[in-house]
Parts: sequence; C-alpha cells; structure tokens
Amino acid sequence: MKIAIIVPYFQKEWGSYEYYLAKNLSSSGQDVTIITSATKVKRYYLDDRSALMAEEEVDGFYLKRLPVKYELEEVPLMQNLRKTLEAGGFDIVHSTEDFQLCSWQASSYTKEQKIPLFITRWLYWKPGIRLASFFQFYDRYISTIVRNRADAIIAPSFAIKEYLMNYGVNEEKIQWIPSGVDIEAFFPDRSRMLREKLGIGDEKIILSIARLHPLKGIHSLVQAYGTVARNFPETRLVILGKGPQEKELRDLAKQLDIENKVSFLTEHVPHEKISRLYNSADIFAFPSIVEPFGMANLEAMACGVPPVASNTGGMRDMVLQGKTGFLFTPGDVKGIEIALMAMLGDEKNTKEMAVQARKRALEYDWRKIARKILEKYEEALPKN
Repeated sequence: MKIAIIVPYFQKEWGSYEYYLAKNLSSSGQDVTIITSATKVKRYYLDDRSALMAEEEVDGFYLKRLPVKYELEEVPLMQNLRKTLEAGGFDIVHSTEDFQLCSWQASSYTKEQKIPLFITRWLYWKPGIRLASFFQFYDRYISTIVRNRADAIIAPSFAIKEYLMNYGVNEEKIQWIPSGVDIEAFFPDRSRMLREKLGIGDEKIILSIARLHPLKGIHSLVQAYGTVARNFPETRLVILGKGPQEKELRDLAKQLDIENKVSFLTEHVPHEKISRLYNSADIFAFPSIVEPFGMANLEAMACGVPPVASNTGGMRDMVLQGKTGFLFTPGDVKGIEIALMAMLGDEKNTKEMAVQARKRALEYDWRKIARKILEKYEEALPKN
C-alpha cells in the first residue's frame, strides 16, 4: 500500500506522531512518504528558518519537503502539493488537522480521485482571542468541508472525540486511536544524568518537560511546589523547556523562596537522550491546562516514572487514578500539592505505581497503534 502522510512541519529529532507512524507502517511493509514544508516552525526556530533538504530517506520511509508560498501563523501553504500527490500514485492520504491548508488541498485531490482521506485531529479548544474570529469563520466553511470529505478522523484522545462530536461530526466517522510510544527507546533504566548535570545528591527529583507557556500550567506547579518543598525539603523540581513564561516562572520561584530548589533547563536535549532524563526522575509532573494527548507523560510512564498529571486530554485515558499515577483538576494548585506529597510520603506505593505505569504504557506500543491505523486504512480502500 502506498501511503502519503501530510504534515505542515517535520523534523526527525522531534520524535513526532508522524515520524513514528511512518516508521512503523514502513517496517510492516508499507510504502510511506511524508510530505511536508521545507521550513522550520516559527515557534521553535525564530532565529533559523532556513530551508531543509528537499528529499531524503528516513528510517525506511521517504520524506519530501515542498517550498512554502506563504504562511499564516503555523499554517503554511505548500507549493506543488497536488502535483506531488498525483506523481506519487498513493492509495491512502493521511493529513493532520482539518484547519491546515494542506488538509484542504489534500481533500480536494482525494475527492476528485476517489482516494480515502484520513485526518488526525489534535486541537480540541478554540485558539486565543486574537485569532478566534478568523478561526471560527475558517472552521465554519473550510474545515467543515475537509471533515465532510474525510473517510475517517482519528482522535488521539477521548477528549478530542467528545469535542468533535459536540461539533456535529458523525460519531461513526471518528476513530479514537491514541498516539503511541516507542517502548524500545523509552524503558526503565535508572540514570544519574540530571544529578550529574545539576551537581545534586540524592534528593527526590520531580521532573517536568514542557514549553514555558501559560497553557502548560507550569505556574501552578511552581506554586504547589512551594508547599511541597517545605514539607519535603529533600526534593528538587526540575523544569526542562523554554518559552515566553520563563522570567515569570523564575520570579515566582524567587518570591516563594524556593529558587535554590527549582532548576530550569532551557537547552535543547536531543530526543534520543530524553529517555535518560525521564530515568533520572522519581516523579513526572505534567500540569497542562489543555493538552491533546500528553506525549511526554506517556514517555515518562514507559520509563517507569509515575506521573502527577492534570485530568485533561490524553492523560484522562492513560493515567489510572491511584494505580499508575495521580490526576488533578487543571490549574488546581492544592490538587498538585496533595498528589505530589502522596507520592513523596509513600515510597512503597510510589514504586508500585512505577511498575504499573510501565505496564500501562505497553498498551500504547507504537507497533500496536500503527497496526490499528493500518486496519482502518484497509477498511477504507475501495472494494474490487
């Protein structure tokens, strides 16, 4: 089967959904091509928007990068997308987000050629006020057309499925298939990487990995840790990430008199080394206000690090309350305090949670997830 996966931006080092889907589909014998733009996403590469290699082979699948005609926020219009699809002779086209221009372009082509179209939907909340009016207009006319043309819409979390159903999408069209985790790259293998890097001893490490943005909820985590640190002084909060909220978060730690207990790491860590970071931690904190899935939370669980996570998006599905970790209401500082102190105060139970977290993560093995998606592709193909 020839499969085209279309995504606005792609870089292997991200370890993205599209990368693992393409890698696992190709390893099962499918002919997979990722079609993307020849530029880097502005959010992460403000100082380097240089063009990337036009074509290459990556871990068993093909990668084609197309020039960008213009770009609105993170919605690029790729040149020659239709020609690339025509030349590829694909059996299945799988794009990301119904509001992306590449999905609209793909939907026009697949409708004419009677080729099955799949869309993976991640966004399940309306964007900020600056773009809200434009988004609503675009969604009402363009995105609705894309959703109607799609043979199936993949929702990586039940929260996204609910959102789509409330939007009027036929439930039969929605396929609730979570993202996966590479269980061979992310597994329990205790590391001292963070301790050596930070020059600390045997304190319990609470790790959080997130962009420093209000929607990631790190402000609530730092507030909660102010109380946790007083009750459990032999601990340290480590926050890996960078973003517009960095100064505010550092100032908050100073105000709470815990600046010597909170470490901010803003340097880039290659995805292949992230497993060692998880394995350096005792607890993983994931306090997002909204989150489509929660990939970092799942990777931590795969490494046997029990999470304290907000009850939103994919965390509602993957974290079994009190068994594989603890959930709290997004933004609930007191809830974060209680969850962290429950883990720190009961080492035996926390160790058992670590075991159960790994077992739970095995259910999200990318090989299993790719097989589920491949089955849906096969069901959508025209019957001879």
